[in-house]
Amino acid sequence: MSDCERQKNQSLNSNQQLLSWADIGQENLIDKFDQSRKEIDDLIGEFKDTQRHWSEAHDRAVESTRLYFRYFLWGLFCVIFILLTAAFSIGAYYLIQHLRK
Repeated sequence: MSDCERQKNQSLNSNQQLLSWADIGQENLIDKFDQSRKEIDDLIGEFKDTQRHWSEAHDRAVESTRLYFRYFLWGLFCVIFILLTAAFSIGAYYLIQHLRK
């Protein structure tokens, strides 16, 4: 075998090795890409779950705030009604006392 043929065979062998290494590297990249995509999908799922959880918590907080505000207004109404009733009763008592004189 001549030097030229030997170099040609060595070149072909090295090219085949490079191609096989490139295939292995490409498969590794594809696997890493698939793994990254799965991790991203998991993160998106967790984000959506967290967003739904916070949305539900916000809705409950708004509803409880409305409920407490409603109770506060009813309590305020009752206190004002009681104070007005007491004021009118006291006023009527003094008016009757004044008219009796």
